[in-house]
Amino acid sequence: MKRFEEWRNKIRWKSWEEDIINDNWPQKSDRQIQKLIPNRTLKSIVRKRRELGLKKEMQKHQIWTPEETKTLLNVWKDYNQREISEQFIPSKTPVQINQKKMQMGLKKPPVWSDEERGLLLEYGEKYSSIELKKLFFHNKTSNQIAWMRKHFGIKRNLPQSWAEEDLDILKKYGSIWPDEDIQYELLPHKSLMQIQRKRRDLNIKKNYRKQPIKK
Repeated sequence: MKRFEEWRNKIRWKSWEEDIINDNWPQKSDRQIQKLIPNRTLKSIVRKRRELGLKKEMQKHQIWTPEETKTLLNVWKDYNQREISEQFIPSKTPVQINQKKMQMGLKKPPVWSDEERGLLLEYGEKYSSIELKKLFFHNKTSNQIAWMRKHFGIKRNLPQSWAEEDLDILKKYGSIWPDEDIQYELLPHKSLMQIQRKRRDLNIKKNYRKQPIKK
């Protein structure tokens, strides 16, 4: 019983914690208040604020002050609506900030430019996502490239049969080179999956000691 009472005293809200909520709730978001009381979860802070009768009532059509508009212009390119609401304009909800951005015509450039889309359409059938990243799209991840290829319906045009020369390369380097390097440097006309499947068919096991190509 004593241990239970100690536990209850430990989790019971302290007066100084309630003072922080009372002093900061009008101008700070619940997430910002949580940083001031890191031992409390965001959910518990929301619950305690409501227990204290401190309700955030947001009007549907709030008037933006010149200071808030100026702040939005300064940060909209680098932060999303939620971050702007939490860090810079706590009096506005993410929805209100998004509406204001649309009203002001603040639109970020597309993730994929027209030039990048053109490159993908031209070379997407010839190279894998890993190759495309190394050759053209250094600012994209392989997953982003793969998703955009799928969005455009681009499929690799790869030969299914294996030439004797390709088999010799795989037999020579399949055990000592990573499959990704083999695909990129030695067999770019084969997909990574084709190389892995053929290596397993040939019972080539990995021994990762990459050796240089003998010229």
